[in-house]
Amino acid sequence: MLRGVWVVTKDNGYVPISRRFPLAERKHRKQSAATAWSCAVPDDVELGSALVEQTKAASEYNNSNSPLYEQVVEVCPRVWPMVVLESSHHLVAVLPLVPQEALTRYEGLKKEAVERGVGLRHHDALASILQPLPSVLLAMEVATGLGRIISGVEKQQVTGNWEETYDKAYQFILDGIPAGVVLETSGESLEVMFNPQSPKNTRRRWF
Repeated sequence: MLRGVWVVTKDNGYVPISRRFPLAERKHRKQSAATAWSCAVPDDVELGSALVEQTKAASEYNNSNSPLYEQVVEVCPRVWPMVVLESSHHLVAVLPLVPQEALTRYEGLKKEAVERGVGLRHHDALASILQPLPSVLLAMEVATGLGRIISGVEKQQVTGNWEETYDKAYQFILDGIPAGVVLETSGESLEVMFNPQSPKNTRRRWF
């Protein structure tokens, strides 16, 4: 289940597409009621700016070979794990609903990194939190699908008018993710995410 899907322009943080799922958000608040993770996702203006800032920082700071640090970010305090993909002049962001246990483990990992005086660079530990979660895999699949729509239509953009592209992407969300529930996934895409040697597409790797 997903808490929200956003498409953000990289140059100014404008959010042309925003789809939040109240049912998933209520579930998140209920399971996190007694913790600091119960905070809500910020409004689109704040979220768009934060996405641009955090993804840029993650890209510049990432000195490892792991795509997790650039494509799964804590975009605002305790808004994690936000799956983010770059597509054309946009960022595609998808926030899955994850169990409180995963959030607690991630908080512990961050605390350990601070105590050691280093950044969050424990790839295996971070992957062990994310990889078993079906909602994270679905978020990756949705981000990949939306990214393909945006990048595919870009080749036909000659006037700079993105409205048709946004309409197509939003329809993808309406048809494929009613109430935050992803109806269909592609096994081939998931294989590519986990297997960097997949002959289908060696450029998309997550873990």
